[in-house]
Amino acid sequence: MADSGWALNSGYETPEHANDLSHYLLVPLNRMIAMDAALEILHDQPAGTELSRSNSGEPWRWIIDDKIVDEDGKLIVEM
Repeated sequence: MADSGWALNSGYETPEHANDLSHYLLVPLNRMIAMDAALEILHDQPAGTELSRSNSGEPWRWIIDDKIVDEDGKLIVEM
């Protein structure tokens, strides 16, 4: 799939599901933010940024070099 912006997923998709382009839909980020204000953080992130959170009540964490870190770079989890 050509890069078209952010890809949002649960993280539990099987490889078969993730590789099937019919499972994807292009949606403007501003529309997604209107539905979930917690996505606002995505708007100003540079290309290539990977973010993760366990559930909608938790803060976003950055994935850098296969490590999950907080906004200050403090290690949360090594993947």
